[in-house]
Amino acid sequence: MKFYGREFEINLLNSFIDTENLCKNTGIVYLYGEAGIGKSFLLKRLEYLNQQKSSFFWFQNDNITQRNLKCFFDFFKSFFNLNDLQLESEKSQEFEHQFSLLVDKIKQCGEEHAPEVFCRIKPYLSWLAEVSGKENFSDIGFFDNRIEIIGVAIKEFFKLVSIIKPIVMIVEDIHWIDQDSLRVFQILSRNIDQYPIYLIANARPSFSTENPSLKLDKNINQIVLNLKELSKTAARKMVDEYLDKDISGKYFDDIYAKSKGNPFLLEQICRYVLETGVSGQEVVIPEDVNNIVLSRLDYLSEDLKNTILAASVLGREFDISVLSELLKLMASITDKGKIIHKDRDFQVLITEGIDAGFWSNISEIHYIFKHSLVQSTVYNVQLKEKLQIIHNLAAQSITQVKSEEPSYFKDVAYHYEKGNSLDKAFQCYIKSGEYAKKNYNLTVAQQCFEKALSITEEIYGEQDPKTTTIYYSLGQILYRQGSYSQSLQYLKTALKNQEKVNTNDPLVISIYLGIANNYIKISDYPQAFKLLDKAGKKAESLLEKNHVLYLQIYLSWGGIFFLMNEYKQGMDYFLKAQELINSNFGENDPRLAVIYNNLGLIQAKLFNYDSSFNYFKRALDIQTKNNLTNHPFTSNIYNNIGDNYSQLGNYQSALDFSEKSLKAHLKLFGKTHPEIVVIYNSLGLICRRSGKLNEALTNFQKARSVVTDLYGFQNIELVGIHNRISRIYLDKLNLTYAREELKLVELNPGIWENSKNKHKLSFYQLMAEFYLWEDNYEQTEKFLTTGLKFIAENPNVDISTQGQFYFTYSRICRINQDFRLAHQYLLEAKHIFEKTKDDFHRLNYYLEEALQLFLQEKFLESYEIILHCIGNFSDIHVDEFAGVYLVGFLSLNEIFKNQKSIKQYSDETPDHYQQKFQFYFSKMQKISLKLELLWFLIEYGKLSGKELKKYQDIVEDLGMVKYLPVFNKKKKLLK
Repeated sequence: MKFYGREFEINLLNSFIDTENLCKNTGIVYLYGEAGIGKSFLLKRLEYLNQQKSSFFWFQNDNITQRNLKCFFDFFKSFFNLNDLQLESEKSQEFEHQFSLLVDKIKQCGEEHAPEVFCRIKPYLSWLAEVSGKENFSDIGFFDNRIEIIGVAIKEFFKLVSIIKPIVMIVEDIHWIDQDSLRVFQILSRNIDQYPIYLIANARPSFSTENPSLKLDKNINQIVLNLKELSKTAARKMVDEYLDKDISGKYFDDIYAKSKGNPFLLEQICRYVLETGVSGQEVVIPEDVNNIVLSRLDYLSEDLKNTILAASVLGREFDISVLSELLKLMASITDKGKIIHKDRDFQVLITEGIDAGFWSNISEIHYIFKHSLVQSTVYNVQLKEKLQIIHNLAAQSITQVKSEEPSYFKDVAYHYEKGNSLDKAFQCYIKSGEYAKKNYNLTVAQQCFEKALSITEEIYGEQDPKTTTIYYSLGQILYRQGSYSQSLQYLKTALKNQEKVNTNDPLVISIYLGIANNYIKISDYPQAFKLLDKAGKKAESLLEKNHVLYLQIYLSWGGIFFLMNEYKQGMDYFLKAQELINSNFGENDPRLAVIYNNLGLIQAKLFNYDSSFNYFKRALDIQTKNNLTNHPFTSNIYNNIGDNYSQLGNYQSALDFSEKSLKAHLKLFGKTHPEIVVIYNSLGLICRRSGKLNEALTNFQKARSVVTDLYGFQNIELVGIHNRISRIYLDKLNLTYAREELKLVELNPGIWENSKNKHKLSFYQLMAEFYLWEDNYEQTEKFLTTGLKFIAENPNVDISTQGQFYFTYSRICRINQDFRLAHQYLLEAKHIFEKTKDDFHRLNYYLEEALQLFLQEKFLESYEIILHCIGNFSDIHVDEFAGVYLVGFLSLNEIFKNQKSIKQYSDETPDHYQQKFQFYFSKMQKISLKLELLWFLIEYGKLSGKELKKYQDIVEDLGMVKYLPVFNKKKKLLK
């Protein structure tokens, strides 16, 4: 492999992938350089030098195909040795063969879990290799969080393959990369430090904006290498070897000046000189690359020239089966069509094109022009009229070869559009868009419908029904992509056009619903109400009562009321939806499972847990009857049941159902999936409530790891997780780590962009607690006041979060001896906790009330509350029950001290409570509560001197002496 210059660059790249010294990921190298500067050639040289110790995988992007995930589709087809000439049965057989070989090879490397992982990701690999199979991805939630699932499967694949040999991934022309591929590379690049996977991406530099990049997380090492022109020395060596003769210095200077040291241009000039020169004469060199390429083209045979011209119309990459069909169609055109092609052996022409340096093969049937400059130059030299004819023939060729394969509709549409056959292009863009939408490939769907829109506005006009339908379709697609403002624009235009034509078309109802759903997503509930009301009235005038559009209306009403915490009204509409499905589609329709699940969630929000359990059971029955027991939605129902048990204080059952949900999700998707975040959060909350702080922390950290793997470090989902982790650290009185988590919340833009985000209130609560322990009362007061203001401005914010905030407020007031305010906010918390029927928070409320009464020397009332706690709550709450028995011991001790004995409590003794306290105290994990209880013992001196010293020693052993002054503040904190 001839190579000239570039010693510095090749050495840098070699050190980047120096697997012998590193054997782990080192980030990414961006290789920038103008067209023809030799980016790909340099990387080919790198592969040549390292092919024995590393596997090089190439991912090519282009600006013609415009297919999402194109570079991955191409890679996996090549990896599994597949091509479009194979029959489906042959593809399937070859895929299975190559797949088995791969699994065996990785097992031989000592990776015992490889078969299990490959079994899970096999359907996605098969899909990416475009092997038809029986897998129904919708049945396993494939199209929910589609790109995340694909990205994780691809990541798992490369992690396993890197066990065989280190991997160097070459991503070509990232200035043309599609958004889905970009997203996959972002997922793939995260948390792979211990794997020998190296990323190198090349692109043309941008002179007006930032250079193209894969937009990886900032914590990933990113090296930039700018490729400049060849030195004169390297260029001279290249020219001499190409021409195989000495040339004058002046002639070389002319060559170098016209090439500007660009290796591609140097090669083209040398080929031009060889093809056109006469022995002993120095050929006059054209001024620019276009003229050089075109001059070379003129010296080729007519057949090869026409073949190259035709191939350039298909794009930089082309399928030779399509090219062959195109040449046959071109040959059939008479002089009137202005295209003539003589019949010559096709494969000979392809080989001649390789020999002439115009293209090379990627696979058996896929070829690529050696450079995009060659393809674009050859394409642009052709007359517009001729190009239109060839583009139309190209569309026919693809249709003929691919037999109406939907994935090629977009390519066909492109060629018809270029051929000015706009009606055919419109039809194909619509077909491609519908196919992409059906398969949740929403970016491609959007591209196709936008193309169709530009055509229909030109040939049919803006008010044509076709145009209105496309506006509506684009609105739907953008809604599903989360682009709500753009969706609203399209839907409002669709509504405006439709109202001018026909207001009595049911499409108007669908548009109203689409607009309403966008308003729901952006929390503009008044506008959503107006649109849903219009949809309902229009439906009453146009539709039968059992029309399916009513189902969408009911579900939208149910959803908006649920989000507004108007649960009873939401339930009414979900029940109407249930009735409509029952009457129209039968009582086993899969959609009923979703409705029953929603009703179960509503009943849980209304704290009717028996009814909630019943609805969840009915949802599970529907899933079972439809053979969907392994569907992720079934797993979600299990987790919802677990959440109910957690609220009721039945932590073992809660744990059982949440772990069942986790096991099902892990089997389907592995360790990295958005729904697994929800389950880890549930498990973390269950563990914290039952006093297992270390297990809770582990689950929350797992949730954080999944989110950062999928979305990076700025995702809004991280805010709640950081809050929960900081809660654990505050429980453990590890203030340094707690503050680190809270700083990450402050730095996350998502929480501040949404003014109604419930995580804000939790953040204010946690910051107040943090500064309380820091003995910084000014900051404590600041965050408590901010939290109260937030509740006043957002009265519908999550009620449980409000209750926890009031509880914290009350506790801080009690610590500061302001019992009036403490009692006031404790009553606010009590009202919420009694309503939510949350055993954990209710127990904490009663314990806090008993503490406050005790401090006010209301010992009898305090003791009665302790008896209520013992009789009504499970002692699984180890930490809280330590507090219960301590306050019981101290209260009863005071009662006996003052009254000697009390008839109704004659069976109880302080010693009994002291023993119980010591038992639970020994098991406590919440250091903050433990310290507070120790302070009670020390401050009030209820024990003998020896025992008092014992508990002082415990405080010292915990290293918590510095926090005791927090409890001794006598001034009032709040006005």
